[in-house]
Amino acid sequence: MTRGTDQIGFSQRVRLEWLDRTANLILAGNDKAAVNDALQELLKDKVSVGGQAERGTREKIISILMKTWQNPPRELEGLRDNGNKLLVGLPPEYRIAIHWGMVLAVYPFWGG
Repeated sequence: MTRGTDQIGFSQRVRLEWLDRTANLILAGNDKAAVNDALQELLKDKVSVGGQAERGTREKIISILMKTWQNPPRELEGLRDNGNKLLVGLPPEYRIAIHWGMVLAVYPFWGG
């Protein structure tokens, strides 16, 4: 079994607006399938446009977004929940700090 600290991180560009959208979908009470569908729709004309790869760039980005906000490791669920609560009242220009903290926690290589 791989420990979280053994993970290298991710190799796709992830935009702040996509992290915000993912967190907002979860805050709105959407389940995993609904979040995935909404992210597929959001990214369909932005990433891998016309691509047919089973595990293309869009799916990799969605995996990163989902792991960060929908399905973090069990020990980070409390951090995720608190981060989501903070995002609710935070001005957009400060939201990046919460997203960055979650990415650092879920992908600890970035904090190294």
